[in-house]
Amino acid sequence: MKADDGGATLGRLRAQLEEMGLPPELALHHNGNNFALMVKGAQKQDAVRRLIRELEKTGPIVTLGAGDSLSDIPFLRVCDFALTPRDSQIQGETWSAYSP
Repeated sequence: MKADDGGATLGRLRAQLEEMGLPPELALHHNGNNFALMVKGAQKQDAVRRLIRELEKTGPIVTLGAGDSLSDIPFLRVCDFALTPRDSQIQGETWSAYSP
């Protein structure tokens, strides 16, 4: 889910879900104006690892990943190269020390 209200709505939703308690097979991800409720083990990085294993059966490969959210970092780290758009959440949160 995404909400463009500075995170207020998603913050309230997160608090309500945490208060109710999540089943152990579910994982909650929330940063800024992004919110996701996912089944544990069904993560992008797991899918990329599996795809790499399958493709490498026919020889070496090079992987490129693209993402803009902090939640994309785990799968980007699995790739040989990672692309992030300018002014993305990743750049804003991790590259700020290198701003001109």
